[in-house]
Amino acid sequence: MINGRIFVLTILLCCASISMAFDPADFKKLIDTNKCEKCDLSGADLRGLNLSGARLNDSNLNGAKLNGTNLSKAWLNSASLSLAVLSGANLSDAKMEAAHMNIANLSGANLSNANLWGASLVDAVLVGANLNDGQLRESDLSRSNLSKVDLRGAYLHDAILSGAILTDAKFEKTVFCRTIMPRGVINNDDCS
Repeated sequence: MINGRIFVLTILLCCASISMAFDPADFKKLIDTNKCEKCDLSGADLRGLNLSGARLNDSNLNGAKLNGTNLSKAWLNSASLSLAVLSGANLSDAKMEAAHMNIANLSGANLSNANLWGASLVDAVLVGANLNDGQLRESDLSRSNLSKVDLRGAYLHDAILSGAILTDAKFEKTVFCRTIMPRGVINNDDCS
């Protein structure tokens, strides 16, 4: 019986490590063309690269290391970035509609003017991130750490901030309409 359990555990560990191993051909394609839609780059080390304007729609970047990477004006619509490390990354003007960034580290990232419409950032860390003028309509930021985040001019229509930490966040000219705030209260300040 014990040998059977060890075998099952070995298979599970093997499969888990395979799911976080990126496809080297996809990595080469991204580096050569700055385009890799529907690619598997899970767990890839892309730290410090200039991927400005890259097209990564529907790609798997789960667990990827992207800290310090330039992804300004990149296309990451419906990309999966759960557990990704994007601290200090430049994602200004990026298109990230419906991106999955649960438990991602975006501390100090520049997301100014980024389009995060319908993105999932549940349990994400965005301490000190710049989200000014960002489009966060229908985004889920439940339980995220938004301490010292810059949300000036951001559009939070129908966003979910349940359980989020907003200590020292900047909100000047932020648009709230049907926004669920950290304690479950709905903010309708800017509904017209």
